[in-house]
Amino acid sequence: MRHTIRRIGLTSVARLGCLLSGLAALPPALSVPGITVAAIQFCPNAGEIDKNLERLSHLIRQATREGARLVVLPEVCDIGYSLPEIKKRASSSPNPSTRFFSAMAVEHKIILVAGVAEQRKQGLYNTALVFDPRGEIVAQYDKTHLCPFPPADETKY
Repeated sequence: MRHTIRRIGLTSVARLGCLLSGLAALPPALSVPGITVAAIQFCPNAGEIDKNLERLSHLIRQATREGARLVVLPEVCDIGYSLPEIKKRASSSPNPSTRFFSAMAVEHKIILVAGVAEQRKQGLYNTALVFDPRGEIVAQYDKTHLCPFPPADETKY
């Protein structure tokens, strides 16, 4: 199967991100006429954070070599989508995963969207974080529609 990287207007993507995150205005640094977007899909090993981040490092490098300036990773891409592992390994930010994603954004001068599990006072959160090319978290979105069906009953966690 041949994969195609499609060029889209960043303004649309950034405006969507602003709406989701509650930001009032589009950051001026994101106002560019077009951008190459890479949506990375891979199967992380449940609970093997270091191994998953190493694999993501290679995939992000490949995407940027092919011209991507906006890289989007799957949900819970560091821990893997295993609810028991998420419950055991989720931590508050900053953590090794968020520092890794920040460093990748800086190293490759990209906008990086990464799905992580965060432990907060209120409980576990399935969160998408947006890192700018300076490595700063400029937006976040917490998943609000949890899957209530087995075997992935997220409402139990």
